[in-house]
This record gives sequence, structure tokens and C-alpha cells, in this order.
Amino acid sequence: MIINKINFSKKYAFLVLFFLISTFSISNIYVNSEQDIYYWDWGNYYKLYLKFMENFWSGNFEWLNWLVNSIRVDSYNLSSITFLAPFYLFFGPNRFGYILGISTLYMLPAMAISLALCRRAILESSKAQAVSGHIFTSLTIITFLFPVFWAPTLRGMPDVIGLIPLGVATLIFLRSKGLTENPLRSGLAFGTLLWTAFLFRRWYAFAVIGSFTAGALIILLILLTLKSRKDTLKAGANGFGRAGFTVAACLIAFQLPLVREILTSSYGDLYVAYQQPFFKQAGTLLLNLSIPFCLLFMLGTVFALKEGNRTTQFCSLASIITYLLFAQTQAPGIQHLLPIFFWTLPAIALAYARITIYLSPNWRWPFAMLAILWSIANFAVVFAPGVRAALAPAGFLFSSQQFLPLRLEKPEDYFRLISDTRQHLQQNEKIAIFASGFNLSDSLLASLSPELKPSIAWISQVDARDGFALAPLRAEYAIVADPVALHLPAQHQQVVSVVATDLIDGGPLSNGYRLIKGPYFLDGCKAYLFKRVQPLTDSEIRLLEATLRSRYPNWSWDGANRIYRSKAS
Repeated sequence: MIINKINFSKKYAFLVLFFLISTFSISNIYVNSEQDIYYWDWGNYYKLYLKFMENFWSGNFEWLNWLVNSIRVDSYNLSSITFLAPFYLFFGPNRFGYILGISTLYMLPAMAISLALCRRAILESSKAQAVSGHIFTSLTIITFLFPVFWAPTLRGMPDVIGLIPLGVATLIFLRSKGLTENPLRSGLAFGTLLWTAFLFRRWYAFAVIGSFTAGALIILLILLTLKSRKDTLKAGANGFGRAGFTVAACLIAFQLPLVREILTSSYGDLYVAYQQPFFKQAGTLLLNLSIPFCLLFMLGTVFALKEGNRTTQFCSLASIITYLLFAQTQAPGIQHLLPIFFWTLPAIALAYARITIYLSPNWRWPFAMLAILWSIANFAVVFAPGVRAALAPAGFLFSSQQFLPLRLEKPEDYFRLISDTRQHLQQNEKIAIFASGFNLSDSLLASLSPELKPSIAWISQVDARDGFALAPLRAEYAIVADPVALHLPAQHQQVVSVVATDLIDGGPLSNGYRLIKGPYFLDGCKAYLFKRVQPLTDSEIRLLEATLRSRYPNWSWDGANRIYRSKAS
């Protein structure tokens, strides 16, 4: 018995070491394949990490006040990067240490919890309990190579941390039979963990609501199978009541200003530019998961409903409900897919195990090897450009996601543009980049040249969220791209395209500018550098206001620095 335990411990230690080394290698290869151009959401948390860790290790406690205040008021607070301090100390202020910290401290534990849920789903099914050990081994590798976990992590988003409390909350719900066993303790733990997920990232609120809703439906399913329902109903209500009270108490105690902001904001309006028709985004969602995973998820959910598999039922319901709730606000980005796809894995695992059972014993190991090879290919297709090109003829078998290392095809022209711009800029002068695409934006140029950052007049980018800030239009210099560089549908980025189009085509707003340099042949566009030769006039602002009001009738100039919807509207 002792020898068996020692062998098991050695095997477990070997697996942990294997995945740590693999995580180190993947993170290192990916980061070293990129250029140092981390902009928008791919760079924001990294920059916060560098600034916060410098403060953290400075020897004073200013970081604590910053952290507490950030938790109370910020939508993107510092809590999710605080635990990375050892990585900053060991690796210093570099991107690799940051990515390695997220992947090892956050992603690997989230994967382990996912595996625990998958194993529970399989063992809960009487017909799947005969699955041999190598199937669990293959499931471990499949989970480790699940692209959804890696995509936001390698891009520098720490959102995967939210899966840890969310996954533990799921396990507590299932082990307490829907919070009916020891409702006081399980309810408090469930509520605290769900709030913690929200604490790390605000948008996990959809997953929190999805958890409560799925849990309530599972309780109803449990009640339908019982003859005596009164005690179970009472215990379940007690557990859910305590969980809800705990979430509310934590929000009021720690994040009341943020809660007020959320309750008074219409996120459906603010993020309308990121929205897509429901069936289009649902189709994109399924293709991102991949057709094989989708089929397994649907098959596993059917098995769960037929067999009364509570683990898979809860996870599948939570996944679907979270997606339906989130889809009302915007089409989910790569980070938003984390809880949605995290909860699909138990159903996928159940279907995978059930299929294995129907095979003869001689075919089970080859089937597991085939699944592992497919997972490796699916992972490589998402992150490795060479593999994606090589497997293009069979692309329908793999995920449609593409998160290749960030690189510029023509970096020399970008640096020539930056060099020319800095040569023209005098002290206290500003440059506005009227572009918002992946090939040109103010954030991209600031990432390429941090020295340029203080001189940038940051433009508005999304109509409904930002309105039109006039300060960039008053800047001494402007850069535009032809064709106009946008990252969202043009109808939602009028605040970018109106000025850029006028400067390119010689419209009314171009009268105040003179072309001084260009073209610069960037990735997929030509860029031009303009100098403002006469101050922005009120008549030009009124003309711009009229143009924007043709799409947004309730917008008006505030007489100072902004054109946006009036307070009365």
C-alpha cells in the first residue's frame, strides 16, 4: 500500500513538472515570437503590472491604498495582478515573466479545477465509470491544450484568474447537492467565491448570474425526483439565500462606488459597437470552439439530461445561460469566452468517455492517441502561423480562432513615420492619430515609441462610448491612414472616420491642415502626416457637429471640448 502511494505521488509530481515545463516553454516561445507592440487590452494590464510592481517593491505601502481604491471604483482593478509580485521580483520588468505568472499561477489551477469537474462528470455516469486510466490522461492533455485558456493568457489578459473561484464555487455547489447539505457553510462559501470572480473582473457578473440561475434549475430538477420535497426546498432556499446575501454584502462593503456606476450605466448602449446579430455571433462562437468540441458538447449534454448527471447538467446550463446573458450586451471577446467554454468541458469529457466505452479495448488507446494528436494540431492552428497554413485544407476540423504572435510586416516604415513625427514636434506640441485599426492607432505608435506617448492627443474611438473629443482636432499635427484604419464597423466609429476621410479626400476639415510627409507604406494601408496651419474654428466645429448629428440626432457640442449626447437626452 505504501509503495503504491509513493508511486502515485511520483507520477503526480512528474505530471506537475511536465505541465510546468510545458507552460514555461509555450510562454517563452510565444513571447519571443512577438514584437514589442502590446497595445489596447493586450498592453493595458501589462503596463499596470509594471507600474504597480515598481510601487509594490519600493518599500512603502502606497500600493495598498492604490489597490484598495482600485477595487472600490475601477472596472479594471488591480486585484488580478497583485499575486504576480514574485514573478516581477524574479524576472524583472519584462513581458515573459508577466505571461509566465498568469499562466502558472492562474491558468494551470483553472485547468486543474476543470479536470476535477470533468472527472466528476464521468464518474457520475454509471455507464462511463469503466473508462481506463489512459483516457483520463488523454483528457488531461486535451484540457491543457484547450485554446480558450491560452488565448487571453498569451495576449496578456489576466482574466483566467476568475475561473479559479468560479470553478471552486461549482464544485461546492455540486458536492453540497445544490447547497442543500450544510446550507450555512456551503451558501456562504458559494457566495463568497462568486463575488471573488466578479472582484477580479467585472464582466464575470454574467457568470455569477448564470451560476445562480443554473443552480436554481438544478434544484428544481432534484425536487422533481423526490417524494418528500419540503426539507430539500427549505435547505436549498436557505443555501441560496445566504449565498445571495453574501454576494450583496461583499459588493456593498468593498465595491459600492463601482456597483452604483454599473446600476446607472446602460452597457447595451455603450457597447453597441461590439455587438453582432445573435445568430452570427452564435455561429462564430461555435466555430471558435471547433466543430468536434461542439458535437461532443451537444452529445454530452444529451447524455447528462438522459442520465440525470447533475455535474454536466449544471455546467452546461451555466455555460448556455451565461452566454445568452452576455450576448445581450455584446459579442463575447476572447477573455469573455473563458467561463462559457470552461463549463462546456464536463459535457465534452462525458461524451468522449461514452464514445470510448463503445470501442473495443484494443481500440481505446489508439482513439486516445488520435484525440491527443488532434488537440495538438488544434492548439497549433490557433497560435502557430506555419501550422495554420499547412493545415488550411482541413481547417474545418479545427478552431477558427487565430491568435498568432503580434508582429508587423513592415516595421521599418512605422519607425520612419515615428522618427519624422518626433522631428517635427516641438515642445508641448501634440499629435493626433485619426486611426483605430490593428495596423495603425495611437496606442500602437505609443507602444512602438514610448517617448512619443506624452505628445499624443488621444482620440475618441467608439461613438456610443466616447463621443467626439475635440482636443485631438486642435493638435498641431495629425496622422491618418488610407484606407481609414478601423477595428469595428464603420457606422460605430464615425468619430474616427469623419476626420480621417476629410483629410484624405480634401473635405472641409482639411482646410486647416497641410500635408507634409507621406505616404508611409504600413501593413495594409498608407499613412500621411499633416500639420495644422490654422486654428480650429467654431464654424468647423459646428460643421462637424452637423455631420455627426446626421447619425446621432441627440448629439451636440458642449461649447468646449466635446460633441456627445446632451444630458437632456
